[in-house]
Amino acid sequence: MSKEDIPEKVLHFINERIDSVELLQVLLLLHSNPARIWTISDITSELRSANSSIIKRLEDLYSRKVLVRELAEKDQHRFSPSSDEVKSVIV
Repeated sequence: MSKEDIPEKVLHFINERIDSVELLQVLLLLHSNPARIWTISDITSELRSANSSIIKRLEDLYSRKVLVRELAEKDQHRFSPSSDEVKSVIV
């Protein structure tokens, strides 16, 4: 797949909101099972990363308005796009 094969809106989204491979991995993991509630430990185990790194990536996804925090527990996360526009780029 070449860069020309990637839709412009996807390229724009990545350039504006995704600055690391790990950030993209976290987003895609949550997207892979949108109904699942993930804990930091779940994500860390799945991606073989450090808790502190995963916490930072999740905070990035929330602060960059990629996802919205919809669960009351701080250690519970799921795929919840911040808008229909974001959802259409990811899904």
